[in-house]
Amino acid sequence: MDPLRRFFSPGPRPELVAQRRQFLVSSLLGFAGAGVIWLPHFHFAPQLGTVALLSGAAHLAVFLLLGRLRHRHLVLLNFFNIGLLGFAVHYTGGILSPFTMIYVCIFVAAAGIEHWATLPAAIVSYGGAVLVEYAGWAQPVPVSAAQIYESGVITAFIVLATVVTLAASSNFFAIILRELRARVDREQAQRQSLIRRMGELEANTTLSAIFSRISHDIRGGLSGIGMFHQMVRDNEAADPKAREDSALILAEIWRIADLLKNVTRYTGPVEERQELLAPSGVLADMVQIIRLHPASKGIAFRLDVNGAAEARVMGNLSSLQQAFFNVLKNAQEALAGRAGAAVTVAAGAEGGLCRVTFRDNGPGMDAATLAKALAGFWTSKSEGTGLGLVIVREVVQNHGGSCAIESAPGAGTAITITLPLAGPSGSKDETKRSLGEPSRTQ
Repeated sequence: MDPLRRFFSPGPRPELVAQRRQFLVSSLLGFAGAGVIWLPHFHFAPQLGTVALLSGAAHLAVFLLLGRLRHRHLVLLNFFNIGLLGFAVHYTGGILSPFTMIYVCIFVAAAGIEHWATLPAAIVSYGGAVLVEYAGWAQPVPVSAAQIYESGVITAFIVLATVVTLAASSNFFAIILRELRARVDREQAQRQSLIRRMGELEANTTLSAIFSRISHDIRGGLSGIGMFHQMVRDNEAADPKAREDSALILAEIWRIADLLKNVTRYTGPVEERQELLAPSGVLADMVQIIRLHPASKGIAFRLDVNGAAEARVMGNLSSLQQAFFNVLKNAQEALAGRAGAAVTVAAGAEGGLCRVTFRDNGPGMDAATLAKALAGFWTSKSEGTGLGLVIVREVVQNHGGSCAIESAPGAGTAITITLPLAGPSGSKDETKRSLGEPSRTQ
């Protein structure tokens, strides 16, 4: 398919099509300008035709290769145009040149490039052209309106070129506005999605706590009943019918206990819903979510996952999100109202393991408090459930990993989660060392 046919064919990226159309128009305008300037009796310097030809050739190259160009190539084209414009100013009257307005058009067209050197380059280009003439290093090229009006073709061309340039700049500005609106819409949609996910994660933690507390109380009663009927079932001197009934009751108790276990299984059987995950991406999402939480105001969340950028683990996305969120939420609650509060999340991969460390500069915990927090159903917070770390530990263990906590009063808390890296086949690498040993914070 030739370039023109590809250009006029609808594509999956409308903004790219609009940009290519703009480059084509600029290219044709440059070639047409060169042709008119080189006409006999044209009052502008013929060197201006060379400037127009170079500009047209550069825009044509970008039009043909836009889909394969990188951002730096567009930056170079922008600076090339600014440099050519300095010559155009010199060849069309210097400080009185009507081409000075094209600098504004270039600024509008280059707004999407967002390069800091655009304005300095334009100042150097225009100022250089004026300075060269002022210092006498180059003679100004005198052009008057009366000379231009002597030719209807030249007058019409200049008017047409000006109108097309203004229209092109307006089109570029419209493209930039559309892209800006699209970016804002995408960011708003992403923000709303993150807020919804934060609500889901908090709700999951609360529901797990409710089910666990109910289950804990029911299992306590079932345990006593089960022990009694186990004694009756195993008592050979008891009535055979009573022993048989106790065996049936005991089997039903076991069935109810299994049901309670399934109800309170916070993450579900991960073996049924595993996929290849990038811990760095999951952590980035969770840090972004916790930053949106109203209670995170005044807390600095720092993320350093460069050491695990290529790491992959086999796991359940929702479960790992829940575990990471719970750790961040615990840190957030511990830092509430503290000046200079900060949470650092660091991840690294080594020896077949992915290690994630969450470190805060909160009040910390002594050994007794830490033991209570890990046992579950204990919390120092008025609205806490006491199950945040319990859920984290269960999720990590379900993924074949381990969880270690270091804390001391006044020294903050560090929680390190260790997960096995996925092997070449996408499964946990069984050749690596055991995960049974405790993790140590780095």
